[in-house]
Amino acid sequence: MLVTGEYRFQRRLMRYSPSPDYIDTFYLGEMTRGDALSLYRYFRGEEPREEEKVVVEQGVGGHPGLLKEIASKWGLSYVCRYVRRVQQIVVEHRLSLAEDGEALAEELEEMLEKLAEKPLARTARRVEVLDELVERGVLQYGCSVYLGIYEWNRDCGGDAGGVEGLECGGGGWCGGLDVVAPANRLMRIGLLLAVDRRPEIPEPVRRLCRV
Repeated sequence: MLVTGEYRFQRRLMRYSPSPDYIDTFYLGEMTRGDALSLYRYFRGEEPREEEKVVVEQGVGGHPGLLKEIASKWGLSYVCRYVRRVQQIVVEHRLSLAEDGEALAEELEEMLEKLAEKPLARTARRVEVLDELVERGVLQYGCSVYLGIYEWNRDCGGDAGGVEGLECGGGGWCGGLDVVAPANRLMRIGLLLAVDRRPEIPEPVRRLCRV
């Protein structure tokens, strides 16, 4: 079993695998709402303020690394720095493509507009246009069943009214990484900022970051 999120190594591994059947992908999507809030509370070391809970629930989502950075190190201001950095990377990529022709930059813009709303099927053309944003961590090649970026994955049982079985939790075996999508919820918010769709940014994040 090999666990890796390192982009170049992952590509090399897939390219040189003996056959398509040699690698079975387990996709670890974002955590569920209940687990994310519990982990944030653990990192915080105390009951978080209501503002923090709302920002986590509507903005940050279930990314363990981000939850730890915000709860135990940087505070909520980290959210604003993060989304503005994503905006900058997207703008840089757009300008880079524009050097090869305005039509290519417009094609990128169209894809980003769609990605702000939903994942896109992974096609050769989309890989060609978006691959650099995947390499820089803004986007990901993901498994549509366990994505958890646009809406929460279901909690499994417990008091949250979750369900048992394949439809709950944040990950599982996946036939292949079939979609391209933002790498996490804050990446999606940065994307919304980059394509000038501020009204669609969750209100607690708009208020916090004054966008």
